[in-house]
Amino acid sequence: MSRPVTVLLAHGARRTRTGADPGAVAGSTEPVRRLERGLAELDEYRFQYLDDHHALVRELANRSDFVLNLASAGYRNDRSRQLHIPALLELLGLPYSGPGPACLALCQDRSAVRAIAAAHGLPVPHELFLQYDTDELPEVVPLPAVVKLARSGHSGRKVGAAVARDKPALERRVAEFRRAAPGQDLLVQEALEGTAYSLVLIGNPGAGFIVLPPLEVQGGPKTAGPGPRRYRPAELDDGLRLRLVERATLLFERLGCRDGARFDFRADEAARVRLLKVVPAPAWHPDARTTRMAELRGWTYAELLRVLLETALQRLDSAAGPPVSRPTEGTPAGPHPAPAPGRPR
Repeated sequence: MSRPVTVLLAHGARRTRTGADPGAVAGSTEPVRRLERGLAELDEYRFQYLDDHHALVRELANRSDFVLNLASAGYRNDRSRQLHIPALLELLGLPYSGPGPACLALCQDRSAVRAIAAAHGLPVPHELFLQYDTDELPEVVPLPAVVKLARSGHSGRKVGAAVARDKPALERRVAEFRRAAPGQDLLVQEALEGTAYSLVLIGNPGAGFIVLPPLEVQGGPKTAGPGPRRYRPAELDDGLRLRLVERATLLFERLGCRDGARFDFRADEAARVRLLKVVPAPAWHPDARTTRMAELRGWTYAELLRVLLETALQRLDSAAGPPVSRPTEGTPAGPHPAPAPGRPR
């Protein structure tokens, strides 16, 4: 008998042309249709889709199905409410994939993530915290610099990530953020303009991790604003690859990530690679970075979805295993073998 699974999508993802991917909203509904086709290949599961966030409590109240949570854009597509959906699932007692609300709340606080990483000896950018009611910059600031919200997920007007190369330019950037996001704490962060990398771990502490092939991210902060993002397989020597995987594994456990997470790094002018961001609920839609990494590993989209689904079910269905071992790129940690081609486990 097939196992029932409720797939939770972005609000309106199946009913409107603005519902592009299963976890965010932009473009056409084609990625949602590709998701449905991918999941349809998993014959041992029976999927039902929910994309009406107004009716979540009513729709979920009488269910006991496992929930594949792909609504990474947050409740009603508000990223500042990203943790609300797993919090609701917790209150309803429903098993679900992905991080819990505490992990999401912690990872939205960029300074907290940086402090935890630094406390464990991980290289991080220099930064300055500006409280919501403070506009005055100290005499010494990190330059060149970018300005960011101290907490990710703000749903107000977007401000580009242009690099400020002198203090007057930095003051203008701070003023722009104050107008776009009043009442929000800010970070003035050292601008890293070397090579950027993304790395994804799939798995859980005690059960092992699969490391998807890392990507090099081309584009990012520019003097005139953010450029388009492009991706290609990362060219990493064995030593750097191992260091990035070890850092990601440590943070996965320390921050309470579950099932899968993305870790973004960038090199400084001395080629020292530092942590930029932890994304505990990455996008899993057909055009996401995670999907591109899975393709480099030789997986189809359906195979990636199977691995994600069954990683979460394994976490829920089994007791904790032996201590996790440190993985290398493309191989799992712990006692479990890599998914077989054509049918990942």
